[in-house]
Formats: sequence, C-alpha cells, structure tokens
Amino acid sequence: MLPLETSMVQDIAEFRELFTF
Repeated sequence: MLPLETSMVQDIAEFRELFTF
C-alpha cells in the first residue's frame, strides 16, 4: 500500500471520529 493512501485513510478515520453523527 502506498504511504499516501495510508495517510489519507488515517486522516479520514480521525475526521470521521470528530464528525460522528
């Protein structure tokens, strides 16, 4: 897996955690 994709996935995961409806 590319590091960029991993970073994006982690960022999205944190973003979703912050905005959990």
